[in-house]
Amino acid sequence: METPETEIWLENKQILWVRIREGAELNEEAMAACFAVYKQLCGKKKLIQIIDSRATCSMTTEGKKYSAVHSPDFFTATALITEHLSVRMLVNFYNKIHKHSVPFQVFRSEKDARTWLQDYLD
Repeated sequence: METPETEIWLENKQILWVRIREGAELNEEAMAACFAVYKQLCGKKKLIQIIDSRATCSMTTEGKKYSAVHSPDFFTATALITEHLSVRMLVNFYNKIHKHSVPFQVFRSEKDARTWLQDYLD
């Protein structure tokens, strides 16, 4: 499924993937559109999530708040993949000062993200 900012799909009925499009701005409206898709794909089952953020994108404060409020309804853990060192540093800093509503880690590779998420699979 797609939104203007993302491509979203379900892998093996366990992992919800989100690929962020180049130049996307993830504001409150964009996040609401994503969560509408999540509701269709997840139903009442909580899944693990991989966000492929290798594209250059941004997220507004309102988008972060929307995600923080609604993520516990859908996810048991989220792994973010990005090759951008600056993004990894910012996310790691943010993780130290803000508590996420679900376990959240940033990774450089899909392999490392999948390894970390194994503990959260049913």
